[in-house]
Amino acid sequence: MPEPLSPTMASVSPAARVSGLVQKADFRAEPIEGPEASAAVTGHRPVWMPEAGDHVETALYQRDLLRPGNIVPGPAIIDQMDSTTVVPPGMRATVDAYRNLILEADQ
Repeated sequence: MPEPLSPTMASVSPAARVSGLVQKADFRAEPIEGPEASAAVTGHRPVWMPEAGDHVETALYQRDLLRPGNIVPGPAIIDQMDSTTVVPPGMRATVDAYRNLILEADQ
């Protein structure tokens, strides 16, 4: 266990605040490639789904492999570097032209 700080030791926590102007992001719509998302499937595994009250065999998708227009039917898990999206049974995720995931109930 580390020794406690003595009167001759100090702890420093530097902080900085920076402000400035940045160029506005230029988001452009990408062409819709169609609903087929199988190229983004990385595997399958059982996942507990409260809606089903049990473990359900669930497709796993890699987010950066999804293309505009792809549709991911639930149950599914979409993994990306900084987030995970769960698509429950009875829902679907559609990738829009800006690569947002739009979750909707199946009809």
